Amino acid sequence: MAKPDPQKHLAQLLASIERDLTDWIPLAVEDLKIPSSAYGLFLWYQDYDDDWLPHFGVATELLLEDLAKMRFEDPMEKYDILWCPQQSEASDAPGRLFLDECELVADAVEECYELLALEQGLGSKMATMSDEELCTEEFAALKPFREMMHRVGRNLQAHKWTKGLKPMEDFAVVVSDYMGYFLEDDLQLSLGPSLTERLTSRDMLPSSPF
Repeated sequence: MAKPDPQKHLAQLLASIERDLTDWIPLAVEDLKIPSSAYGLFLWYQDYDDDWLPHFGVATELLLEDLAKMRFEDPMEKYDILWCPQQSEASDAPGRLFLDECELVADAVEECYELLALEQGLGSKMATMSDEELCTEEFAALKPFREMMHRVGRNLQAHKWTKGLKPMEDFAVVVSDYMGYFLEDDLQLSLGPSLTERLTSRDMLPSSPF
């Protein structure tokens, strides 16, 4: 029996995950029953870790209102909280950030990561890498998965949210890694020039890079 082509199998897995997430996330968001308007829907992929499961979250106008009252020594901190809310205590208050896991695609994602690690020759050598080396290698290894997740993000940005979500003006769907290592690059891919310009004019993005 012929051995399956890893590249072909990877492409099939990625297509399946893209289709499933695009169809399922609007239903999952509806189930969260979010009462407030939202400025962002976040779709997070994981770095190579024991937990490869993507997560999603919805950040609401209540977090924006909180940030407007805060004073920051470093003005960039505000933008970090806005676009990486899952890593900030500011989003812990009720109603600020609604989170859930993408359990639906767990098995397919795990298989994807294993294939990508194999293709890049990662695995045992990851234990001996510095943090910088590991970050660079992960960034390269995850490229096909990141590209697929950004396609999901664009699909969701175009979705007509008639149930379960009240998008604010300039509502954004942001795909990024959960830890925020690649946030600047992921924001550029997620938002595009037109939305970036509008969010910058509203002081929701810095005028210079992060």
